[in-house]
Amino acid sequence: MEKLVEFRNKGQKLFGIMHYPDNSAKKKVPCVTLFHGFTGNRSEDHFLFTKLARALAKQGIAVFRFDFRGSGDSEGAFSDMTLEEELSDAKAALDFVKTQKNIEPDRLGLLGLSMGGFVCAYTAGNYPGIKSAVLMSAVARFWHLWRERLNKGGKNTLADGSIVFGGFKLNKDFLKVIKKYDGLNLKGIMSFEQPLLILHGENDPVVPVVDGKLYFEISTSLIKKLKIINNAGHTFGSRESERKAISYTVKWFKETL
Repeated sequence: MEKLVEFRNKGQKLFGIMHYPDNSAKKKVPCVTLFHGFTGNRSEDHFLFTKLARALAKQGIAVFRFDFRGSGDSEGAFSDMTLEEELSDAKAALDFVKTQKNIEPDRLGLLGLSMGGFVCAYTAGNYPGIKSAVLMSAVARFWHLWRERLNKGGKNTLADGSIVFGGFKLNKDFLKVIKKYDGLNLKGIMSFEQPLLILHGENDPVVPVVDGKLYFEISTSLIKKLKIINNAGHTFGSRESERKAISYTVKWFKETL
């Protein structure tokens, strides 16, 4: 069963989809919350999150995928989005999940893609009770990545200090907040001792594969695995790389939740 739901954070509505497995009406089930990437939404590129959620639900695991404020259908303007606001939304989403009567609150998993991977890494180490996590094409060195982007992009800072990135405008606090949280995602992973799977595309042009390797190297998880998918890009866009990313993730959560 798939159900459109809403919750609130800082006075604004966020919209998401709860995926329930067939057995959730009879007993409580574990749940994985998905954090989408920068400029993404709860479905993600080529419906990666939709497909993943349905695959997990078939295996008895509920999934919550939602739009951060300013993205997708959730309230708020994208230009007001900062990393700090997404971290706040992530906490609110988990608080919401834990209140659902069909969900086992002690069997929660996280998955984050790209910028959502930063959110996932930080949250895994700072939200109590997370049992398993997956970092998918996750950015580890966010401040470093944005400095490179701005250097390559030419003049993209406006007079008011806001940033133009492609067709998107970001407020002047966006980079300031990234710098403020620089490295705290790594500290989050270092303090997360539960099972951790890191998936990264070999040919990721957005977040280099070295970021995935860094997460793996510093992780103190008692059970951890790094899977580099050959010939895959940032969102595992080919049919084969998508199949592998979904298969690895489903197997991981079945074994660790």
